[in-house]
Amino acid sequence: MNKQSDTRFFIIAVIAILIVGSGLLVYESQSVQRGILKTTGDQLRDQLVVRHNMIQNSIESSALKVRFLFSTPPVSGLVRAAQNGGIDPLDSTPTERWKSRLKTIFIGFLENNPEIYQIRYIGEADSGKELIRVERRHSKISAAPDALLQSKGDQEYFQMIRKLPPGEVYVSDLNLNKEHGKLEYPYRPTYRVGMPVYDGEFQFFGLIIINVDAKFLLDPLEQNLHEEYVLYLLNTKDNFILHPNARNNFSFEFGDAPSWEGTFKEQASNGINEKLKQANEIETAQALYFLDSEIQLSGAESGRHLKLIIGMLAADVNEIAISQRNKLWLISGIVLILAIFLIAAYQHYISQKIDLSDTLSQYEAIVSGSSDAIVGMDKSAVVTSWNDTAQDMFGVSRRSAIGSSVFELFVTRESAASLQETMNKVLNGQLVVAFKIEAKRRNGSVFPVSVTLSPITGTKNSIPGVAAIFRDITDQVDIEAKLQNMNASLERQVAERTRELELARNEALSASKSKSEFVANISHEIRTPLNGVAGMLRLLRRGGLSEQQLHYLKMAENSSVILSALINDILDVSKIEAGKLDIEQEEFDLLRLMCDLALTMAIKAQDKKLEYILDVAEIKHRYLVGDSHRIRQILTNLIVNAIKFTEHGEVYVSMRTLEQSNGEVLVQGCVRDSGVGISEEGQRYLFDAFAQEDSSITRRFGGTGLGLSISRQLCRLMGGDISVVSKKGSGSAFSFDFRLSDSERAGNEVPFLELSERLIMIAHPNPTAAKTMALQLRIWKAKVEVYTGLLNALLKDVVAGAITPDVIILDQSLLDDSADLTILDQMTGARPNIMVAKEGGAGPALKTVQCPIEWLNKPVTPLDLGRRLSTALFSGQNIGQFERDDTEHHLDLAAFEPYAGTRILLVDDNEVNLEVAEGLISDLGLEISRAKDGQQALEIIEAQSRDPFKLVFMDCQMPVMDGYTATQAIRAGAAGVANKDVVVIAMTANAMAGDSDRCLQVGMNDYLTKPIDPQALELKLLYWLEHGSQSSKAGVILPDLEVLQGLGKDMAEPVSDKLVWDRAALLKRVRQSEPRLAELVKIFLDMLPERRQRAEAAVVTRQLNDIANIAHSLKGSASSLGGMRVQYYSEQLELAAKSNDHNAIDLAWARLSASCDELAIVLQRGAA
Repeated sequence: MNKQSDTRFFIIAVIAILIVGSGLLVYESQSVQRGILKTTGDQLRDQLVVRHNMIQNSIESSALKVRFLFSTPPVSGLVRAAQNGGIDPLDSTPTERWKSRLKTIFIGFLENNPEIYQIRYIGEADSGKELIRVERRHSKISAAPDALLQSKGDQEYFQMIRKLPPGEVYVSDLNLNKEHGKLEYPYRPTYRVGMPVYDGEFQFFGLIIINVDAKFLLDPLEQNLHEEYVLYLLNTKDNFILHPNARNNFSFEFGDAPSWEGTFKEQASNGINEKLKQANEIETAQALYFLDSEIQLSGAESGRHLKLIIGMLAADVNEIAISQRNKLWLISGIVLILAIFLIAAYQHYISQKIDLSDTLSQYEAIVSGSSDAIVGMDKSAVVTSWNDTAQDMFGVSRRSAIGSSVFELFVTRESAASLQETMNKVLNGQLVVAFKIEAKRRNGSVFPVSVTLSPITGTKNSIPGVAAIFRDITDQVDIEAKLQNMNASLERQVAERTRELELARNEALSASKSKSEFVANISHEIRTPLNGVAGMLRLLRRGGLSEQQLHYLKMAENSSVILSALINDILDVSKIEAGKLDIEQEEFDLLRLMCDLALTMAIKAQDKKLEYILDVAEIKHRYLVGDSHRIRQILTNLIVNAIKFTEHGEVYVSMRTLEQSNGEVLVQGCVRDSGVGISEEGQRYLFDAFAQEDSSITRRFGGTGLGLSISRQLCRLMGGDISVVSKKGSGSAFSFDFRLSDSERAGNEVPFLELSERLIMIAHPNPTAAKTMALQLRIWKAKVEVYTGLLNALLKDVVAGAITPDVIILDQSLLDDSADLTILDQMTGARPNIMVAKEGGAGPALKTVQCPIEWLNKPVTPLDLGRRLSTALFSGQNIGQFERDDTEHHLDLAAFEPYAGTRILLVDDNEVNLEVAEGLISDLGLEISRAKDGQQALEIIEAQSRDPFKLVFMDCQMPVMDGYTATQAIRAGAAGVANKDVVVIAMTANAMAGDSDRCLQVGMNDYLTKPIDPQALELKLLYWLEHGSQSSKAGVILPDLEVLQGLGKDMAEPVSDKLVWDRAALLKRVRQSEPRLAELVKIFLDMLPERRQRAEAAVVTRQLNDIANIAHSLKGSASSLGGMRVQYYSEQLELAAKSNDHNAIDLAWARLSASCDELAIVLQRGAA
């Protein structure tokens, strides 16, 4: 009873404390919430005031600077001079001197005020033409020449300032600066501050205006702002100038104009802090506490202002409140615990006695009711306690057990030692785990038991005995035996399944290998006839052809190239899936690529009566470094699709380049059509492999669905992507981009034709085509007018002198029966040049007119247009930049005269390929033999041992014996010991990776890819004819033809020297100064041994960073000197070091070392 009374008292006391404490906590929690809101409001007000003053001070500072500029003497001096015939009557200062002084002031002002990037003095005359403009561009400050001054009378700020009274200052809204009607990039936030300038009679004369870079205003606003605060800056229309999410900054400039009212819904006051406003974000329902203020902008238009808002999310405020409440609750909890602890201490002494009694009772109940046998033993293993379960388990009564040893009662002889040893450990204070022994019942049956021993602790931590728990584990042992049997069975099944999986894996690897070999072989078989076509086209080009035939031949060659690229799509899918698609890094002409592709693709478009439009006016980088084949592949896929899915209208192809800060060039393109369009559902999986919008598309238009998937992967491999915007029935626009490296070649400018003061009329029925052509001409500074009326009306205006164009560009479709160009014969003065844009083939028959007529092929490309205009207007001056190099450059045949009669063996199983190869080298004076397979080649080589072959061109894929096996046989002496070192050059159409390495591994010396390029063939021929005897064992493949683009066209000097050293190029760099050339050669030869020694040491010790740095340095030196081969192999060594490819390092170093020896010899001979 006493214990029950104490417990009742304890419970009542705890309840009372909890009730009182809870009431206090509720009251204090509400106080915390009010305090947090008040503190938040005060802190937000402080932040708001500081940033309000920052904006106000910045605007006022800009106004003071405008006032200062307004007050300078040249401002009023220009007014007086303008009103007095260009001379200021006060001090006889002419207008130009006032302008010069004011430019100097403006420039000095910009130098000392980095936030201002443009100052202008604009007069009212000439539609508000600029009198002076000084601006900062790319960290350079300069005054614009008079020819570039613009009229600004139609600008909003001009109209606003002219309405101001004298002395007033105009401050514009904040927006992104625009140049020529387009947003400047990188984006520049700007506001303008200006003052009107009046003459002595208070007549408006002009204005002074500065353009202020608003970053100097906006960036400090977000600095030192607590991370939990959010800041918004709004314009008069409540659009966002600044937003916590930077993507919404100035969003109104891009058409998407979310506003404060459209984003937040303001709520009534919370009743706690009347000044603190609250708003809920409409989209997320998040609450925001905020304060705002308005900064008025001066000017004639009233009500313009900036609104500054600083707030804090309610969730963050609540989080602070929760933190404060948690602290309060923690303190209260501690107090409560102390109080409870004091009350609990009151009954501790009595409870100890009661608890002890209860514990003993519980212990006895547990021991008696346990399902395990619990036995107490002294140190001698004599039983001191024995529960009921022990009596049942061992068949011994408690009376008989107590006082007897467990070894006599139930422990078997085999288990006695184990039990005794474990007991000794427990008595010595060691911890032990459960263990198994065998026990016996009274009837003599033996069964397994699990034993757990624990010490019985007496006074002063003594151990007078041991408590043992015995559990019958007969069932457990039986289950374990069954599990072991089952595990053994499972292991056998797993082993059998593993063998099956390994067999399946080997079969899959075999199938994959077969697939790869099939792809390689079928590629060879497909390419073989294509190579024949390409080779015959090259042979045809060597004959005399008319210009029209050359045009047809060029289109056929382009189509052959495109067909070859399409075949590669089959391989590209496999390479993409395997992650082995390589992106080449070679210099190419982006402008030429676009023009060539347009001429080829336009044929398909014109067959469907579609207008093909090419827009490359914004290409600013002509030569880039990248994979031109993959770029052509992307464009071909997109353009072919656009033509395929468009029944009428146009296909528009554009490309532009943007220079990036890291030295890369961002290439952006678009292919737009007016075709069937794509549904939103179809766009989701449009770029998946083998995917088309629906099965009807395949039936109607054909295709495999691979093109777009490959195109996206290629864009991503080049650091870009591809996307589509389309609407069913309204056409599609595919936009893509990728990143390339800029070329280091000199003169990497796009062609430019100066057409200032030239008037060019464009008459075209397609507005997009006319606009594109006009854009290109305006870039060339021509005056352009697009005529949309009847052609005869235009011609009559020209005859009447109403307009006097230098050139009229017409579309062929306008030359119908009603058009009569002979009207122009009535002109008495200079007649315009007529250019007619026509589709492929000869132009239509026209009535004879006296005006010069030129035919332009559609689509009109900048190269063709510039060439025609240069010829028509400037007698072909500067035409070289537009000329299309449609001829092949061949080596001077005199270079082959020393090798006349040298025996060459061509080995190929295809008769067409043999004809092509023999046709390409038939004019070189070499004696040619043929073989149709590797076995026949071995026999022919061995039969001609007395007059051996100098070179063998070996196809790799042939019946009977392929080229690899034949080469290995030659190196093994199967064709005669004397012929073991004959030079073998591979010729293959195989498109799989690793071909060149395989050729070297089997003993070939060099490598040519089909279709064979004539110039590459001649270069390799001449090299190996000169070096075959000493280099046949070197296994050195010459650089690809693209690496040798720097070779000059004059081959009078030995071509082998040319491959090693381009002396003509170096002589051109030093302005034909032989002494300077000799000095550079001496410098290079002096430093070469030391560089080689350092490189060799780095290669031997595998110092990868040193290898890369030395190779890079040597590459630069060789490039400047014209050492083509050293430059190439230095680059290969650098790449190998950066990729940690040790085999490639050894191979590149061997080639580089040999090339350095060759270069040193040639330099010593050629510089003398």
